[in-house]
Amino acid sequence: MKGFTLLEIILSLGILAILATAGFGIYFGFQGSVRVGEESEKIADILRQARSNAISGENSAKWGVRFIYPEVGESYYDFFWGENYGVATTTERNYLPTGVIFTNPAASSTLDAIFNRRSGALTVTSTITITVKNEAGDIVKDIIVEPNGLIK
Repeated sequence: MKGFTLLEIILSLGILAILATAGFGIYFGFQGSVRVGEESEKIADILRQARSNAISGENSAKWGVRFIYPEVGESYYDFFWGENYGVATTTERNYLPTGVIFTNPAASSTLDAIFNRRSGALTVTSTITITVKNEAGDIVKDIIVEPNGLIK
């Protein structure tokens, strides 16, 4: 008689289940990594645009980006011009995609990166950190803005 025994079928299904579980973990980790990478590039582009606008003297003002992690609601960042955020004109607001959060600034706080007119420099180094939290582990990306305005 030809065929498979019940034990062979159960073992095969068990091996397939283990492989599928591992595959899903790898896939979701990769997907989170792509989301963090895309968002960090978008943030770096906005920061570069703010620095460029400040250097060129657009609107005869400083330009900056404020990163906001509110106590309630979605995290976002505002692209603005003005002496500081309190008296600034916001030109663009971007929300972080679902599942992506700021870990710097911390919850219920903000972080500003304001570029000086003409020089494009900052007064202090700013580090913006975004994270995707998932079962496979947190995926973290830092965007560093140095005092001279360079963005890493």
